[in-house]
Amino acid sequence: MTRSRYLLPGAALAATLGSVVVALFAPIDPGPFLVVAAIGPPVTALLLAAAVSGGASRSLVPSALIGAVAVPALVLIAGGALAAVVFGLVEPLAQAGRDLLDELRVDPTLLGVLSSPWALVLLVHLAVVAPLVEEALKPIGSLARRPATARDAFLFGVAAGAGFAVVENLLYASGWFLWGESWLAVALLRSVGAAVHPLGAGLVSLGVWAALRRRRPGIALSSFAAAAAVHGLWNGSIAVTLVLFNERDFVAGGLGGTALTWGVTLAVLLVLVGGAALAGLVGLARRVAGDEAPDRLLPGLAPSGPRAIVAWASAAALLLAPAAILILEFPDFLAL
Repeated sequence: MTRSRYLLPGAALAATLGSVVVALFAPIDPGPFLVVAAIGPPVTALLLAAAVSGGASRSLVPSALIGAVAVPALVLIAGGALAAVVFGLVEPLAQAGRDLLDELRVDPTLLGVLSSPWALVLLVHLAVVAPLVEEALKPIGSLARRPATARDAFLFGVAAGAGFAVVENLLYASGWFLWGESWLAVALLRSVGAAVHPLGAGLVSLGVWAALRRRRPGIALSSFAAAAAVHGLWNGSIAVTLVLFNERDFVAGGLGGTALTWGVTLAVLLVLVGGAALAGLVGLARRVAGDEAPDRLLPGLAPSGPRAIVAWASAAALLLAPAAILILEFPDFLAL
């Protein structure tokens, strides 16, 4: 593999870093640089995967457009429908819990927190709904193009994930730009996870492709579980850390900590998850470049469907613990 393949991802990375520097130090409108800072990281991850695997970058544009246009719309529809179903299922259970705790004469504040359907819906959405919905829909950008090879299946999925990430990054960063002053911090933190969405979509797309050719659905199920686990850990790290930071001054005894301390904490969590995602992206790109047999592309996943599901469920459950403590400790969180 020649070094020239890395010129394109290198240029994308340089443009991203340059836009951040200009936005920080140049006395000009940062708006255009906000766009570059949001778009640059997932595009860089996509171009890096293409360079490592030896794929053609131009063939990835249609999949990226599907990921940027069709998938977000489908995620909003499916996510909203599932949230309504979850609320409908949770609300009766919450009322039953309220009656039981009322009989036990639990503190009213604690009672309201424990039996709030919104709190339960939040936990389910954070750990389960969002990762499952997005990882199920992003690979459409690959499957719709009927890839003939493992490399195409993977790269088309990565492209769809990158397109989705671009739209999501723009929404997050522009929201902070319009209603806050931390848009650059948000853009930088999200850039650490540039490979999360591309990896998830590429992993599921590759798993489905391999499962269809080997007639082993467990491969697709396991790859989907792994993608959802990474996504869930990423979402949970951001949500729990930011809410704890916002509520730290209202806790008796105080969680304390400055904005810098909490920022470093969040950055460490995201670097760990984002770094693992980037390593996984590059590793899979190398495997598809070697044109290996389908059952060797995802080592350990094909024969271990149940174990992969248990691992994903355990990871999701770990997110519930800090979120539950958060809700019990800070009733005002329910008003957010």
